[in-house]
Amino acid sequence: MDQTFSRPIHHKGSDANGYLLARSTRVEAITVSPAGGDTIATFTDGAGGAVLWIMEADAASGASNQSFGSYPLLFKNGLYLIFDNGGDTNASVSVAVVEPMSSGT
Repeated sequence: MDQTFSRPIHHKGSDANGYLLARSTRVEAITVSPAGGDTIATFTDGAGGAVLWIMEADAASGASNQSFGSYPLLFKNGLYLIFDNGGDTNASVSVAVVEPMSSGT
């Protein structure tokens, strides 16, 4: 069995909606960081696919974190992000995906 590691992916508020990873992957952790306004990140199973997870970060409360530990979320058709940055491009989303060591990426 191949060992795994977490690969970080960061999406700035100034980036367009789209694929964070355009292939099957498993998400282990998500952080949504607001800036001047509330921020909502919607994660779908590929472009136009089913909504698998939604996270909101309130500007007054700060970052919102979610870890899935031993049971990561499977995005069979790729990890697609619809990001409402609250009108502030300083907001961001970070995810950690599970990768096999043999992938080398």
